[in-house]
Amino acid sequence: GASYRAGLDAGPFGLLMHSSCLRAAAHAGQLTVAAALLEKGAQVGVGLTWGPMGLLGASSPLSCAAEHGYANTCKLLLDHGASAEGGWSLAPFGIMARGTPMYRAALQDKEEMHERHSAFEHEGEGPKVIADRHGTRKSKQLPQGAAVDVLAKAGARLTAGDDIGWGAVASMTPLFAAAGGGHTQAIERLSEHGSADTRMHAR
Repeated sequence: GASYRAGLDAGPFGLLMHSSCLRAAAHAGQLTVAAALLEKGAQVGVGLTWGPMGLLGASSPLSCAAEHGYANTCKLLLDHGASAEGGWSLAPFGIMARGTPMYRAALQDKEEMHERHSAFEHEGEGPKVIADRHGTRKSKQLPQGAAVDVLAKAGARLTAGDDIGWGAVASMTPLFAAAGGGHTQAIERLSEHGSADTRMHAR
C-alpha cells in the first residue's frame, strides 16, 4: 500500500530535499486531506527538509498552514501534537535563522476559505461552495487573524518571531510583522491575547 510518510524527494532517499504529503496538504489548506493523512500515520512535525535529516534547513506543516492563515488546519495539527512554536530553521538548530508559526500568521491579513465544521463555525459567513485546482468543496470563511487565535490558545509565545543568529544579529516579533504589513486584524488579535510585555510593545 501507499506510504503516508512519503512525499517529494530530491536526491537519493530525499537527502537533498524532502517534502511530505502532509506539508502539501497544509500548504493548500486541505483540512480533510490533512486529517486523513494524520489518521494513516503521517508525522505531524515532518514538512520540508533540506539536506540529510534537515541539517541545512526545515519547515513544519504548521508553519506552512499559519503562513496562509489556515486556522482550521493549524488547529488540526496542534491537536495531533504539533509544537506551537515549531516553525522553520536554516542550518543546524536554526543557528543561521529560524522563525515561528505565530510570526508567519501575523504576516498575513487576508480572509481565507476553510472547511466547515470547525472550532470557528459560529464566526464569519455561511458555508460556500468553492472550486479550485484541488476540486470542489464546501468551506467556511473565517475572520482575519483566526490563525493567531488558534496558536495563542495552544500556548505559542506572542513575542517569539523570526531571528537571525539566535537573536544575536537580529530578531523580529509577530507584532512587528503585523505592524509592518499594516495588518490591523492580526495586531488586534495579538493585543487581545497579549501579556503585559506584548501590550507594552504595542504602545
